[in-house]
Amino acid sequence: MNQVHLLSKSIPRAGHHYTVNILKSLYGNKFFYCEFYQPSTAACCKKTPCLNRLNVDTKGRFLYPVSMQKSHDFNLTDKIYRTSEQLKYILFFRNFMDSIKSRTKLFLLLKNKKVILSHGIKISELFESHDKNLYKASLQIIDIEGVEISPIEFENFLIRAASHHVRFTKKWGAVASSKEISSLVIHYEDFSPSTEFEFANNLIRFIGIDPVCEVQEAITRCPLMNPADKKSEISIAATELMSRFSNQISFCSKMVEQLI
Repeated sequence: MNQVHLLSKSIPRAGHHYTVNILKSLYGNKFFYCEFYQPSTAACCKKTPCLNRLNVDTKGRFLYPVSMQKSHDFNLTDKIYRTSEQLKYILFFRNFMDSIKSRTKLFLLLKNKKVILSHGIKISELFESHDKNLYKASLQIIDIEGVEISPIEFENFLIRAASHHVRFTKKWGAVASSKEISSLVIHYEDFSPSTEFEFANNLIRFIGIDPVCEVQEAITRCPLMNPADKKSEISIAATELMSRFSNQISFCSKMVEQLI
């Protein structure tokens, strides 16, 4: 059986996690997902491409015909590999203004990790589990008990986010445009419930391995966004920050557009 490993490079909050869920739904236990930067994963090989994807059963067959490895390439140091039928890229991009709205919530979670820990929620477990209920609870705690964010803290966050957005888009945008590298390009803005079926089929065609269940069944088990998901994203603290620093955010957004 063939084996395909997908190297995911994504702007934060650009649809990577939804794609992982769809792949899990399509390929079941034949899909392996690697978040190598998570320290609690004792069996992690800490390699790119992941070595665990090559595990075989007693008959020498790949345990995971499809695997994906995550990276936001924050330091812009990820190597660009020569692709093949067994190694391909999935590249995720998103508009800066929309991305910063979502990244502000992550910024608040990191700034308030001691606050949410006092309620028994570890930031590492929150990021590893992607549990919507934990995420919602953490944001609600921050809304009530969150630490004050100074202008310099938020402005520094904006500058770092804008710099990474520009450099990431240039680096991996060039990879996306290369005819010598096999990549599937995903723009967050293209996600919608009306395109779920087409999106799942595009994934299957790109991977080149038949799923273990029907596409419609996979989509039913893993909807793009339901009302409960949207409620879990609500953050009064993030909305207030976006309002307080709207001029700075608008300036950074314009600079990003000019530099990309």
